[in-house]
Amino acid sequence: MIVPHFIGYGEIGKRAGEFLREYHPSLELPIPIERIVEFGLGLDIVPMPNLYTNFRINGFLTADRTAVYVDERQYLFYPEKYRFTLAHEVGHLVLHGGFYADINGKNLDEYIEYIGCMGEETLDRFEVQSNLFAEQVLVPERELLRVTSEVIEQHAEELEKIGASNQVILPYISNFIAKVFEVSPAVIECSINHLEDGLTLTETRPL
Repeated sequence: MIVPHFIGYGEIGKRAGEFLREYHPSLELPIPIERIVEFGLGLDIVPMPNLYTNFRINGFLTADRTAVYVDERQYLFYPEKYRFTLAHEVGHLVLHGGFYADINGKNLDEYIEYIGCMGEETLDRFEVQSNLFAEQVLVPERELLRVTSEVIEQHAEELEKIGASNQVILPYISNFIAKVFEVSPAVIECSINHLEDGLTLTETRPL
């Protein structure tokens, strides 16, 4: 069984940056992850009824790395979650190629069983790595800083009224920032919190 090795946030960010330079160098927002998956990577996107209900997963990359299956309900009704699922599965493609070579040829039930045998700690590492990749692909740091500065400037009066700490400001501005990137506010909060040196929102100014 292939065990994903440790990859730090910085290294994952480097790979996400390389990925964007290859498939979307303009960084025009929102990142067109669906188009990249279909036309850049040549993967089929297959909505699957009851994928989450039956297997408790939002999506998966097939063992032969030719298609991404996504929960049909998410695909139809939850665009931000759908975009993150696509980017997450691309993370597996980029970061965990050896793992997929190991499971090639397994059907869905065998694939689910294999995943279940990985152990909680290994599976958590596997999933966290792809989450961090998805986050940094959909919310590139340079664009996050730019958009955050613009949103703070646009809402300066409201922010002055509600308080000065990140803990108070972040949930408020993340809703506006999330719309630009077409991700959930939770992804924006994670992205800001993951910035290497942190980000003092009250000191952020337009770039």
